Amino acid sequence: MMQERVCEIAEEELIRHKLFNERKTPLQKYKELVIGDKSLLQLIKYELVTTLLGPIPGALGLTLRKLFYPMLFKHIGKGVIFGQNVVIRHSDKIRLGNRVVLDDYCLIDARGSGEDGLIIGDDSIINRGVTIKSKVGPIHIEASANIGAATVIISVGGV
Repeated sequence: MMQERVCEIAEEELIRHKLFNERKTPLQKYKELVIGDKSLLQLIKYELVTTLLGPIPGALGLTLRKLFYPMLFKHIGKGVIFGQNVVIRHSDKIRLGNRVVLDDYCLIDARGSGEDGLIIGDDSIINRGVTIKSKVGPIHIEASANIGAATVIISVGGV
């Protein structure tokens, strides 16, 4: 017998609640959406790394992102490649295996992934323009996965 999994989102966790909360400043709203409940120093580090290094093309960009992007993540394996202008949200909930490729213009958002987080297994290729977004529940992409260009994966209960 298959067990149905029901996920409910608390009102205060809904993105519209965070965006339209009049008691928070625009900076607080942005910080919550992009890095979560972290310090202003964490936000500055995130902004410097992604803004300065994200758009750099070619070998120089690949090398600089390989050196500096790992400091943003919960766990990152060896040989991970970050393409140009990859958008990372709530990186402290993301675990990348060895030799993962995140091609240009991907969006990886672990905001609603909970304790299990968003995991991308070893030797996986996330092609250009892919969106992986955890609204509610974890996402686990197995090893050696190849997610085709412009694919959208959204978790509303776990994937």
